[in-house]
Amino acid sequence: MRKVGKKTSLKKRSIKNKALSPFYVVVNQNVLNSVLAGELEYEVFECDDMNHPNLRRNMNLNKLLSNNIGIAIGAPSEVDLELAHDLTDPELTIFLESPNAFYIEKSKKKKFEWSIQCFDRKIGRVGYHTDESVEMFPNLAKSLMEDMGVVRAAAKTALRNPNSDLYAMPTHPGHHAGPNHIGGYCYLPNAAVLGKLLQDSGRKVAILDIDYHGGNGTYDVMHKMPGVEFVSIHAKDDYPDVKMYKHGRELPYGTTWKKYSKCLRRVLKKWKHTDIIVVSLGWDTLDTDPLTHDDVGGGFELSQDDFAKMGTIFGSLPQQILFIQEGGYDIDNIPDTCLKMMTAFTDARALSCR
Repeated sequence: MRKVGKKTSLKKRSIKNKALSPFYVVVNQNVLNSVLAGELEYEVFECDDMNHPNLRRNMNLNKLLSNNIGIAIGAPSEVDLELAHDLTDPELTIFLESPNAFYIEKSKKKKFEWSIQCFDRKIGRVGYHTDESVEMFPNLAKSLMEDMGVVRAAAKTALRNPNSDLYAMPTHPGHHAGPNHIGGYCYLPNAAVLGKLLQDSGRKVAILDIDYHGGNGTYDVMHKMPGVEFVSIHAKDDYPDVKMYKHGRELPYGTTWKKYSKCLRRVLKKWKHTDIIVVSLGWDTLDTDPLTHDDVGGGFELSQDDFAKMGTIFGSLPQQILFIQEGGYDIDNIPDTCLKMMTAFTDARALSCR
């Protein structure tokens, strides 16, 4: 492990929102304190060659608060991962929260699926299927408990402020994690847990995944959330290569905003009966994303300005919108893209009459 540190001299901020109703940014309290203090230090682990979830989180948070977008809410950490038990195998969450967990075997089963034999010194051997893009980070259990704290705080904030919107920033993405599997840098189904909390409180919930890679984990827990709408707009024939039938909208490599926006609008048009939409927000549809463009012909071609247009679309909807961070690997350009999208979103909210 090596540490990369960076300090910024941020001016003292009066964090406010352009919209008539507040826009909240929900993040772990300790992370918020560090960023507000101008400390953007993060850790890079050798096992994490491209993901850098803590850097993505910190840079987006810093960019929004530096530009007075959003009211920051610091979320306390959970003491365990019980919040996810309704949607995941309890043994999996027990394994993930154990400091003794590590992998002992990995063997490929098919294109994107690996068989992982997990071993914990206390609970013994546990088998889960996953893929090669998942590792056991140092302090993973602590980080996941912080993420569940962000999810709980996001739900509470949304329920207490039904006319406001928010952006929840857990450290790790979650949409590839399912009831008994982990993968794609994901460990717990954050968006689905958030949706379940909202549904249990009487809200009419839809979950929309707009990450380049399909939200197979969210899809795999939908049977535990009857009545919740779900659609994943993602790349065809790419990771995780899972058929989602009526819940999937597969788009070809090279998809531009013209094609993408038509698909997006068609999905949203069918959800007029809902009153809240959880958006699994991935930044890897960017035309500069290095991971999705690593194969010839791969990737989508959405520009930063296209993300601003997307923000306007979401900001013009009558439903309450809860963005929750997923993936994205162009760390140099994601913060500016985030700022453009959330600025356009809050500007549209200020003009709309929900």
